[in-house]
Amino acid sequence: MKNSNIIKAKQGDTFSMMGLKITVKQSAAASGGLISVLEQTVAPGAGSPPHICSGEDKIIYVVTGKFDVLLGHEVHHCTAGDTVTIPRGLRHNFKNAGTRQGKLLVTLTPGGHENFLRELSESLQQAAPGTDTLKTVAARHEVVLG
Repeated sequence: MKNSNIIKAKQGDTFSMMGLKITVKQSAAASGGLISVLEQTVAPGAGSPPHICSGEDKIIYVVTGKFDVLLGHEVHHCTAGDTVTIPRGLRHNFKNAGTRQGKLLVTLTPGGHENFLRELSESLQQAAPGTDTLKTVAARHEVVLG
């Protein structure tokens, strides 16, 4: 890494979409592209659609809550303290399976996935109903939906 830094508990670039509040705790820019760390607060029933990240490996740590995590074709039930490792190229998603909001800490290497999520959040806020915004933005960031 290039520089040391500290992001305090209430700090970090924050944006929201689809029932998720995402706070960038370590950006690719700050780590020289090596890593991204994202804190995700997830509403009940919210999550990500099934997708494949071709450019990075991902580790999800469940801080609080109950989540269903799809890995390939198998769904795993995860709770606070569980860690999920997702190698690049594996179809996956997560969904808050509880009745309360949950929190995840997501680490990606190399970094940069926060750029996709930020652009997606901004695009969804401006999108007209019925547009294929999610697929369009995903394609620009080497994320395959489905």
